[in-house]
Formats: sequence, structure tokens, C-alpha cells
Amino acid sequence: MGIFLKLTTKPSKYFVKMDCMYSDFVPSFPFFAFEEGRLVGGAMPIFINCLRWPSWYPFCKQAEVLGVLSETQVVYQITFKIGFITADVVMLVAMVDRLLEDGTYLTVLASAPPGIDGQQWLGITVPPCKTMVREVVDAAVLKCKPDRLDGGQLTFYIEGPEEIGIEWVAKLYWKTCCTKVVPLIAKQLPHFRGSDADRDYQEGGVLRRLLPAMVRIEANMRTYIASLQR
Repeated sequence: MGIFLKLTTKPSKYFVKMDCMYSDFVPSFPFFAFEEGRLVGGAMPIFINCLRWPSWYPFCKQAEVLGVLSETQVVYQITFKIGFITADVVMLVAMVDRLLEDGTYLTVLASAPPGIDGQQWLGITVPPCKTMVREVVDAAVLKCKPDRLDGGQLTFYIEGPEEIGIEWVAKLYWKTCCTKVVPLIAKQLPHFRGSDADRDYQEGGVLRRLLPAMVRIEANMRTYIASLQR
């Protein structure tokens, strides 16, 4: 496992990259779980449901769905607290299926640009910042290249302006996220069925619209894994 973190001052930015195998953290990490067409778990449905991050994601205190743009894209407002520092981000989370092209599944993250509180962005109204800092993500991607249905390679990259300007806060946050998120998701897997996260994807749930895309991605993942075994 390799983790790279760089902080610059002119301009003030952060760059984070991590390369690892899921097995570096846990022996099994199923990406999606369906039974008779019903979603019953999986790491990806847990991760992209940022609404439930406050129950497990490091330093996350509050989250709200601002809009479901399509069956692959959601915009959230997420609030974090590290020590005495509070920060929020208005963030697009998008699923990108490239499994049948190059064997990868991507989760792409992008934030609303700075200075547009109260204005429209991607069809939603950007809420005002009520924390000390509003974070900006210039570019971020979580790339999964599975070699089986419950494992494979993970690459994560993110960059953006360092709004907080306190080095220990940035290092603590990114080191914790890079080393703890996969094990924390794995702990959530046995408890997904019947949970609030589960209900979010079921009939009437706020993320129900994402379900057809997840069904397709899971099917394409099975097709890709089968092709590796020929």
C-alpha cells in the first residue's frame, strides 16, 4: 500500500494519492450484493450514500441530499469537524462504469466552485456555508479495478485548495481516511440489510433512483470478472 500526501503553500493546495489492494485492509470486500434483484448490501452502495456518512465516516458530523441529478449522480452537503475546526463541502458524487471498456469502476467527486452560495450549480441551489470553512475539491476519483467480486485494486486521487491552512489538520484527516475508510465500510456490510442506508435505496427512498445503475454496474462487473477466468 502506498499513500502520498503533498501540501503546497504557493498556491496553498493539497494533493493526495493512494494505491493499494483491498486485501491490504480486509480479506473480503464485496462491491455489490443483490438477492433476487434486491439490493442487500455492498461496499459501493455504502460509500456513495454520503447521507449516512455521519454514522461511520471519520470526522463527518452531518450530511444532506441536495439533489439526485440522474441514476448515477447525487449532490450532497457534508459537514466535518476535526478538533475545533468545522468545514463543509457541497459535493457531486458520480458513478462511472468502465468495466466493459478497461475493467474499472470509478466514483468521481467534484465540489461546487467557491463563492456561489445561493446560486444555481448543476440545477441545485448552493446552500450558505454555516461552518468555519467551505472546502473545494478540484478533482477527485476513486478507481476500483476488481479481480474478483469481493476484491481487487484501489486507486484514490484528490486535489484542491487547502482552505484550512493548518498542516496537522490536513495530515490527520487524509491519513485517517486513507487507512480507515475501507475497514470501516467492511464493518458496515453485515448491518446493511434493514438499515437506514438500505431504506434509502428501496421504494420511496431518497436514493432509489440510483438503483438501476447499480444493477447494471454489478452485472457488468460479473461479466468482466468472468472474462478474466477464460
